[in-house]
Amino acid sequence: MKMINERGPHYHLDHIFSIIEGFKQKIPPHIIGHYSNLKIITAKANCSKRGDCGKTVEQLYEDYARLAFALT
Repeated sequence: MKMINERGPHYHLDHIFSIIEGFKQKIPPHIIGHYSNLKIITAKANCSKRGDCGKTVEQLYEDYARLAFALT
């Protein structure tokens, strides 16, 4: 996340697998909020994606498992 300092009116922190879809599917918040599910995108792109997900639920859990448990 080297663009973290770019956050502001022109760039947003995006949840790749959407918060809304995570809530609907009862996915724990710590998985939805994990850095493996975050990226910096333009404000315009973030506002236009609405509730769309950029990865499947399977990819969400695979990415989380790969990165969360790599440190243990």
